[in-house]
Amino acid sequence: MKKNKTENSSNPEQRRRDEDILVDLAIEWNYLDGVLPILQSRKYLQMKKKQELIKNDITREKELFKKCLKKNRPAFIQYFLMSGFDPLTLINNEGISSYQTIILDFYKYSHYHMTKRHADRVETLFGEPSKITLEKLDEKLNKFVGAFIKPIYSAANHDCIRRIKIDMKLHLWAYCGSEKHDFEQPDDQIKSVDNHNNQVENNVSNYTKDEFLRDLFLWSIFMDMPEMAKIFLVHLPSRICAALIASAIFKRYSKASTTIHMEEKFQNQSLEFEEIAVRFIDKCYEYNERLACELLLREVPLFGNVTCMQVAISSECGKLVGTHCFDQTVNQVWCNKLSITNQQTSAKPSLLFSILSFGLLAPIYMMLYHLDSPSTFTIPHWTEIYVIVTILTMSCEEVRKLYHEYKKRMIERWDSIGSSIVTYLT
Repeated sequence: MKKNKTENSSNPEQRRRDEDILVDLAIEWNYLDGVLPILQSRKYLQMKKKQELIKNDITREKELFKKCLKKNRPAFIQYFLMSGFDPLTLINNEGISSYQTIILDFYKYSHYHMTKRHADRVETLFGEPSKITLEKLDEKLNKFVGAFIKPIYSAANHDCIRRIKIDMKLHLWAYCGSEKHDFEQPDDQIKSVDNHNNQVENNVSNYTKDEFLRDLFLWSIFMDMPEMAKIFLVHLPSRICAALIASAIFKRYSKASTTIHMEEKFQNQSLEFEEIAVRFIDKCYEYNERLACELLLREVPLFGNVTCMQVAISSECGKLVGTHCFDQTVNQVWCNKLSITNQQTSAKPSLLFSILSFGLLAPIYMMLYHLDSPSTFTIPHWTEIYVIVTILTMSCEEVRKLYHEYKKRMIERWDSIGSSIVTYLT
């Protein structure tokens, strides 16, 4: 026994193989504490090794990181990220032609390693991950988050005609009561979209670490791995928006659940991420009120140019809507983003007078006239001209409002205002 111990200590390669076996077992058992000294010592020894030996350690770290992702081991992922591991190195491999490949592989392989109950739950709410494409991921975000989110995966969805087709398809099916329907596309159409995406987005050098962390975050949310999502949330730059998106997706999952237990589970997860967003915005508001209000109104390019206020309103995040920051932001928007000093007591009388005088001075009613067509052409009466111009102006304003709402991706408001267009189409 003593002889074998001496041989193992004198043979570094054998000792390393034994440690690799222990690390693999620890990942299988989800027991980080048992191999934490081994991982820390290897990280320390990397600083003293030559460049060739360091490459071998990095290769091993990549394998372990991917394995932990697929097996849902958040404690290990947290250790790797905190120790300085760059997840973007997973993509800089010769065998990977594009980052799209590895993103789609995570959806497929993580689903394969899930328990049967977990996998069935994901298939019911999200669909079959083995058939997922980048275009479908954008459709899932459109469905679960809101129509205001722009495509972040497939560049083909930026086409205006295609965007209208996706919006009408999702919303018309929603009106028909088929929210759980998974839309399939012909194979030739999927291939054409994938070819277009490869031509536009195949440049891996433009793919940043923040974008990869965002994709891993969305993957963990869609695959119902909230603890893994919390790890990536800490390392994302737009944490408030990310937490609200997670809350919105889990809330949709809760509404689509088939059992009371799963409905309560997803509702609690949605509430948990909403509370995380509330804590973030409250801390920002304590630090700087003006900048915190701007955070709610600022578009986030990392998540399809959405704003935190859009996500909060569309997903009915009551806790965030009830914060002082949200209330102050609404006040500033209502007052055309006036300075906070205008909310002081000295400014309120003038503000109240301006509101009341608008109702007293402006013509707020219309008289209806019976316009008879004259037998001979004469100059219309000024009242007829006024009525015609007013009606034409109101019609133009209605068209402009609908165009603005669609351009800003707030078409879910059509349900509340009772748009005649949606009523006619449905």
